[in-house]
Amino acid sequence: MSTDAFPIFDAALNLPVSVRADLAARLIASLDRPASPAPTQSAAVGATALPDAERVRLADMLMDSVKPAGVLSVDDPHFEAEISRRQREVADGTAVTYSIDETIDAIRQSLVGRKRP
Repeated sequence: MSTDAFPIFDAALNLPVSVRADLAARLIASLDRPASPAPTQSAAVGATALPDAERVRLADMLMDSVKPAGVLSVDDPHFEAEISRRQREVADGTAVTYSIDETIDAIRQSLVGRKRP
């Protein structure tokens, strides 16, 4: 990583969680566009001016920083074991499963009274 990228990475990783997720998505979307000169006024604008490899690295770091605790991702070393365990539970009938209707009802109930963004 270039030394010019350190302040951008630091600023980006200190943004609020919702902004980090949005920035990661914008960085990924910006990969097909050429880099522009890096302005200093904003971490988001500066981050999109990084070379592709650094934008990808920063996007990965930002996404990792907003991943909820306890949620496995495909790059987790325990992911395959957890998937295998869950498949066995479904196959042997010990898994607790929910129909799509039950799932939608539960989601709707959890959203009651929430304001839309």
